[in-house]
Amino acid sequence: MKIETNTNDDLSNLLKTNFYKIGDMAKLLGVHQQTLRNWERKKLIKPIRVGKIRIYTDEHIEKCKLIKSYSEKGISLAGIKALLDNGVVIK
Repeated sequence: MKIETNTNDDLSNLLKTNFYKIGDMAKLLGVHQQTLRNWERKKLIKPIRVGKIRIYTDEHIEKCKLIKSYSEKGISLAGIKALLDNGVVIK
């Protein structure tokens, strides 16, 4: 995978990043892989794509935890998207 960076800081941050495939991500979150695909289709998350492979980072994990918690509170995916798009966090 070729990754372009602008500065040494970008490269340093990239090297510290954890990467996860969809199966690993689903296990970490306790959701089905299809749930992650659905969240992607609804534009709630945008994994890195390498060909057909989805790659997730620690940032994705945090966002997915938030999406999952909203969903468990009964908020629709459209409602979750609106909250995320507007930077609203409900605890």
